[in-house]
Amino acid sequence: IYTFCYAKELDDPHVEKITRAVEENGGEVHFVLLTADKAEIEKRVLGDSRQSFGKVKTVEMVRNFFDAYDLFSPVSERESLIIDNTNVLPETVARQITEYFNL
Repeated sequence: IYTFCYAKELDDPHVEKITRAVEENGGEVHFVLLTADKAEIEKRVLGDSRQSFGKVKTVEMVRNFFDAYDLFSPVSERESLIIDNTNVLPETVARQITEYFNL
């Protein structure tokens, strides 16, 4: 499992590189776009669980990213499962992903 915040177009070369490496070595790549309302994302950014991971940690920073990048579009030219997890428990999201991709 590999996760990151995808910015449409900006991250396409990175996605291509990772996808190629996995698939050329017999692996499978399944894309999942987790979305939430912007207000919920701003709330989550302040959570304690993010502090130790070197992720965006302020509402100002996340708003700057919203303005600068397209963070709400799936990876180009690949099938993506899109889940709005604004009001969904992580366990439920995980189950949706495993069921959708038959994992």
